[in-house]
Amino acid sequence: MVSRIVSSPLAIKRTLRLVFQHAVNSVNPYTLIENVIKSTGSDIKIGDKTYSLNNNLYLVGFGKAVFGMAHQVELKLGRHLQGGIISIPVGQKEVFSQFKFMEGGVIKIFEGAKDNIPDENSEKAAKHIAELVKSLGKDDVLIVLVSGGGSALLPLPVPPVTLHDKATVIKLLARQGADITELNCIRKRLSLLKGGGLLHLAYPAKVISFILSDIVGDPLDLIASGPTVPNNDDPKKPKMIFEKYSLLDKIPVSVKQMIEQPLKEDIKGDVQNILLGSNKIALEAALSDVKKYNYKAVILTEVLEGLVSELYSSYIELVVCICQVLSNRLESKSDFEDKMEKIKCQLKIADASFSELLCIIHDFKDEKLCLLFGGEPTVKVKGEGKGGRSQQLVLQFSDALNKASKDNPLLGNFNIGFLCGGTDGIDGPTDAAGAMAYSGQMRLAMLQNLDPKKYIENCDSYTFFRKLNNGEDILKIGHTGTNVMDIHILLIEVK
Repeated sequence: MVSRIVSSPLAIKRTLRLVFQHAVNSVNPYTLIENVIKSTGSDIKIGDKTYSLNNNLYLVGFGKAVFGMAHQVELKLGRHLQGGIISIPVGQKEVFSQFKFMEGGVIKIFEGAKDNIPDENSEKAAKHIAELVKSLGKDDVLIVLVSGGGSALLPLPVPPVTLHDKATVIKLLARQGADITELNCIRKRLSLLKGGGLLHLAYPAKVISFILSDIVGDPLDLIASGPTVPNNDDPKKPKMIFEKYSLLDKIPVSVKQMIEQPLKEDIKGDVQNILLGSNKIALEAALSDVKKYNYKAVILTEVLEGLVSELYSSYIELVVCICQVLSNRLESKSDFEDKMEKIKCQLKIADASFSELLCIIHDFKDEKLCLLFGGEPTVKVKGEGKGGRSQQLVLQFSDALNKASKDNPLLGNFNIGFLCGGTDGIDGPTDAAGAMAYSGQMRLAMLQNLDPKKYIENCDSYTFFRKLNNGEDILKIGHTGTNVMDIHILLIEVK
């Protein structure tokens, strides 16, 4: 009889890191651009359209992934480029110093929006982008590169709204737990370039927009607040959002005036919006990779949303439920399905994905299980700590796993591993992408005089993981140059 090898916490953490990194690498913007632009002589084919180039090509971009995208476009089409401007996060030129742009400064590079907050530098870049696209004629072709973080890197408020006014309302909404759809609805309404504004300014030039999605469901009108997609929001929606969070009396007068104004005229423009990369691509790469480590694996959702303060308990309920069925503690398959009904809804698990999970569990023979989730939860910030949604979710999960293990001794028969990470390599205003949890982690924390409750209540997850085990459970991969939301990896292994 061959004995089964059980992974140690160290091995589980190593697997989590490797699978996550593979997922991030799969949405590398350089590869994605290379695959989508087909160049033949003076023509390029994008999708089902062909564009003639004759020293009439221009480029603008904004977001965490556009540095690499712009570099790849220049490599392929540089001889036709007449000008370009990209707005990227502070520090990216140094981080990606290996990418050298053409001499002569065809593409101007602006860095701004430190900690993903709009600032004077990113506003300056937005003004230059507006001036460039307004100057184009009907024979010109404009490539627009869009990725997550683009909203903060393209701030050009509609007067009389100021950058400070706009930043104030976004911060107020974020602290109340507003999701990305609500935040970008407000950004579109207060911007000259978002909500199709850039497309309108570029008319009559031909526009090709390459979009890397960082929003659940890949809605093109919301990614970076849709600069090349007309704004079809209900005109009353911005006011309704402020009312929902009881903020209407707390926002600047200029903002209150603007949301009462009618929408701008219909957007004109000849545009092709191309979805270049998404969370689904990253999840499929993770699925393929984790199987190399002998895990049975399934993608359960790519549209995960909700508050971290609620999601962590759903994940724990999922773990307990699966461990019960694998331990033959549930009487029947239907019993498992009944217990999972609420969890399915909370974690946005589709019926087809759940059916696949049922098949895996039905044929499970003391193996290893990997469940993959993608999306973007939100945190309702409280306290003055430092952290991000991924680290906060992992911390609350780990604390709850420790408590659940006391109530459900059968969990002691399993090794659990859980990773949450942002594919951009940045979780909140920190230098971490996320963190990892595993069975027994909280016992180690208590031995090191770290009380998780204190850090959870103060939203100080970064400090907790930085101190725990000398920081070995924190996930630091640096700026990745891409951004397709978050990846969550849950490993369950029978001891």
